[in-house]
Amino acid sequence: MHKLMVAVAAFSILGSTATGATFSAGGGAGTSIVDANGTGDYTSLAAAAADFTGYTGGSTGNWTLLIRSDLTETTTSLFGNNTNGFNVTMRPATGTSVTVSFVIQERPSTSADVIWDGCIVLGPSKLTGDSESSLDPNAIMYMDTDNFTIDGCNTPGGTARNLTLLTPDEATTTSVIPRITVRVVGSCDNSIIRNTTMISNVVGSPNDAYLCVLYNSRFISEGALFYLPQNARLENCGLEAAKGSNGRGVYSFGLGASSTGLDAIRGMVVTDNDIHVSHRAVQYGFNADGEISYNRIRVTQETAGQRPEVIIHTGSNNVTFPWTSNIIGNHISQVVARHTTGFNYIIGCGGVPDTNLGVTFNIINNMIGGITGTETIDAAGSILGRAIALESSSKFINFNIRHNSISMADIPNYGPTVDDSGNRMAVLSFLNSNAYSGNFNFENNIVSYRQHNASLINSRANATAAQLIAGTLTFNNNTYHLGAGAKFAEFNNVTYNTLADWQGAGYDAASNSADPLSPPAGGAWISDSDLHFTADPAAAFKTSSVIAGITTDIDMNPRPAANVTKGADEFALPNSGVSDWSIY
Repeated sequence: MHKLMVAVAAFSILGSTATGATFSAGGGAGTSIVDANGTGDYTSLAAAAADFTGYTGGSTGNWTLLIRSDLTETTTSLFGNNTNGFNVTMRPATGTSVTVSFVIQERPSTSADVIWDGCIVLGPSKLTGDSESSLDPNAIMYMDTDNFTIDGCNTPGGTARNLTLLTPDEATTTSVIPRITVRVVGSCDNSIIRNTTMISNVVGSPNDAYLCVLYNSRFISEGALFYLPQNARLENCGLEAAKGSNGRGVYSFGLGASSTGLDAIRGMVVTDNDIHVSHRAVQYGFNADGEISYNRIRVTQETAGQRPEVIIHTGSNNVTFPWTSNIIGNHISQVVARHTTGFNYIIGCGGVPDTNLGVTFNIINNMIGGITGTETIDAAGSILGRAIALESSSKFINFNIRHNSISMADIPNYGPTVDDSGNRMAVLSFLNSNAYSGNFNFENNIVSYRQHNASLINSRANATAAQLIAGTLTFNNNTYHLGAGAKFAEFNNVTYNTLADWQGAGYDAASNSADPLSPPAGGAWISDSDLHFTADPAAAFKTSSVIAGITTDIDMNPRPAANVTKGADEFALPNSGVSDWSIY
């Protein structure tokens, strides 16, 4: 990234009771209060942001900004200045729970080269006027706004969500209002957003995305300047963008030409959030690594529009260094599609070119269930719907798909009843246009697949001999359940109707068949959307194959050293720390 590092000694005044000074009056440090009633240092968040952004030289010490009342904001709050190694923390004042309502009714001019619209924007010195020239005096400056924390808890170190950020209502179009609640741009390393509820009530058209949190990198071609928001963390937040058909929770992408292969966003962590959106829960593009973990996710559509997707990786900027991404412990409990071709994929991994070697996706301890579609689809070859998809151009990626619980119920209105080569419904789908040649491990999973007209494993998009799936493929120690009319696999242009047929080809030698929703003995899954066991499951759902490094389950309950339960849930006795999922 493009950085000017300044070594300074940081002193903390977090928790200080000193008030009565703005950021500038405090010399670039201190504690300030925002209070709409006029009893603080600022009457609006935008005024505090303008003071911070306009102070020459940036931070000289830590700054805490306390919000003491509900606020109604009519302009964007732009925080763009060098923090010089110090911390900035924005949170509610002690003992308060506050809502910041953004009623911004105008985006910056669309004539600008770049528009950094949003309700809260971190990083740039202004919202418009950017150009590809680093020598343009009117260009946006990308400041090192590092160590900026939005903490919605009114007690330092706490976990209560005492801050709500509410974006404008807009029933018809998003063309005139900011569509992003919090936007982090450029060199904003180590940003943290925690304990905050973000609600976007924008509806808009199907092609206008609206979202809660957006991370942007920026490349300026003249001078080859690259600004990246590294090591961002989003945790214990409530994200809601469920109106319309194109609401997203978290999104990262890069802006700028000729940036191929230089670097990418790294160190992004999205963990322990409640996410309810209408299109994509987490889309992390321009990203080389990333952790998406322990989130509770629903994707539901009120109106027809985009095909639902849940967690998707969409690009790594052609970097050539090795990297690993972890998708671990997420509970995806509901996916409702209103699209005429169904839903796209629940977890999609792609956008990684063949030049990017040493890439690994760990997909572990996830629950996927509650999937349905409202449209009647009769046209042969038009149905989509994949639980886990290996996307195009991902020839050499390594996959470790282990200890997941996946339930895909039959959607009877998805026809035709006769399978065809265009149907793309599956639990596991290989979509790459080149021959896959990575290391692929599918182990210790529990899968219930009941779609009447499709196959559990699908690679039929690979139609020619040059595109057949190769690599080191390990399928083993899984428990499968197929519903009536479902096939086991369409793999390398060969149909395998049953698990026995598949085992005859040399796969899944130690795997078995059992129905986790209705087992003959032992505990069952609670429901199609909650794949925890009601009691200790039967031996059919156990395995002696213990995978090194996977020592806990989705609820952080310990796994035994032997005879582990397959899937995401290691059944725990009462009072052992298992989460109460019935309230979600």
